[in-house]
Amino acid sequence: MPEMMPPINNGELFMCNTLTIRPECRLEYLRELQTVLPQAKALPGCLLLECGEKIDAPGTFILTERWRSGNEYVNEYLTLPFYQEYLAKTAAMYEGPRDVAVLSSVETMS
Repeated sequence: MPEMMPPINNGELFMCNTLTIRPECRLEYLRELQTVLPQAKALPGCLLLECGEKIDAPGTFILTERWRSGNEYVNEYLTLPFYQEYLAKTAAMYEGPRDVAVLSSVETMS
């Protein structure tokens, strides 16, 4: 399922994604995450990438990301073969659309 994100720019991208996976796909999805996350964390523009599963809702994963540049993330990193492979393998595992929230850091707000 394609992510529905607000317009991004060349500035830092900070987002939180809620991913709900069909129960019968949970273990397979977890394996895919464990493969893709270290590769994504190793990218030079990755400032933060953490994922957890809700304790009270197995199959619901919360992914928090910070990237040096929103444009770099969308136009360079998401097009990399390992990301494309992950997206293709997991597309049918989602119970519904990804909930993508692009955020502003409260630390930089005045």
